[in-house]
Amino acid sequence: MRPSWTCAASTQVAEQWRTAAGDAGFEEVRRAAQLIDARYRKSTPWWGRCDLNEANIRRAADGRLVLIDVFCMDGASLYGAILEDVAEVHRRIPRERMRYALDIPYIARENSTAEILALRKAWARAAG
Repeated sequence: MRPSWTCAASTQVAEQWRTAAGDAGFEEVRRAAQLIDARYRKSTPWWGRCDLNEANIRRAADGRLVLIDVFCMDGASLYGAILEDVAEVHRRIPRERMRYALDIPYIARENSTAEILALRKAWARAAG
């Protein structure tokens, strides 16, 4: 059975995240995520934030809350930079570290087919 999420669960987790009101296990995860976020915010261009949207908060079949994929890139800024100067993007983050850059869910949610094709063409031009 696949895990599912509920709006009530995501609201509860988001509130616990903001207020540090979770149990010891939750607090340990929250602190670790905040440390990772702080480190990558300083070192990774186009780093986003901790992302606790409903799709990232699941309830396992046994009832446990599960956080998945809690970090995100700033997709809008990254894709704008790729269209503007993909070579500069690769100077800032080596291409081998960006294998899945065009697979960020933001692109499918927020871009038209034509915009997605333009991004893929810009990406391909950088590859030679």
